Amino acid sequence: AKVKGMTGPIVVDQHGVRVNTKLDIMHLEYRTTLRSIGTWEYGVGVRTNRTRPAPTSVFLDVNRTRIVTTIL
Repeated sequence: AKVKGMTGPIVVDQHGVRVNTKLDIMHLEYRTTLRSIGTWEYGVGVRTNRTRPAPTSVFLDVNRTRIVTTIL
């Protein structure tokens, strides 16, 4: 089945699983603009344009709330 979505077609197979899915990975920080930092595709995985931090960096991401939204 194929449905017209806001950002393009949404296609599902006979089992109801989405196919040809490509998602943008967005980054938002306080007082900065929302920007794309990569993509995710089924069968390919994550592709990002960010570099990995140095191994000595310390992250304080414990107990942070993350909101993931899909708009159909």
